[in-house]
Amino acid sequence: MPLRIAVVGPGRLGGALARRWHEAGLEVLGVLGRDPARCAEALAFIGAGRALAPADLAHAAIVAVTVADAAIDEVAGMLAARLRPCALVFHVAGSRGRDALAPCAERGARTAALHPLLPAPDREAAYAGLPGRFALLEACARGERLLALVARRAGLVPWRAGGAIDRDAYHAGCALAANGATALVGAAAAVLR
Repeated sequence: MPLRIAVVGPGRLGGALARRWHEAGLEVLGVLGRDPARCAEALAFIGAGRALAPADLAHAAIVAVTVADAAIDEVAGMLAARLRPCALVFHVAGSRGRDALAPCAERGARTAALHPLLPAPDREAAYAGLPGRFALLEACARGERLLALVARRAGLVPWRAGGAIDRDAYHAGCALAANGATALVGAAAAVLR
């Protein structure tokens, strides 16, 4: 039986990950979001699933929270009462740890953070960039193996940090490496033209 996964947030990274998961044999139930048009665009890109209602999350073994970093707290509160007790719920924000999903952990869910180290200017670029990229994993003991499997199914190379992470420094380093390198290449190309 395939693992059932729901995506909360119809954005660039959520759509790219879900398409990779669908292609790798995970059952993508669909996408939950506020904007029906954005959900429809994401579903067309993924090629599977449907627009989900909050109650549909009870059918997912895995819930990927791919919303903006600032919205994670609100989403975690909404999710807490709707998840299966042993579901794995994770977010993809590099600036936040798994503690951002504490309301879900309090209700028995396995919580985690999975941060792919790649720029995602649009769904297509994120989808193309996923294979072979490292992804920082932070998970509760009960969710670590499943999170690593989910990462590998998206083509990512799981990387577990040894010890506590200074999220501010980590996120700044990732942004500088991804966006700084891109800006440097763009500036070099302009000068060379």
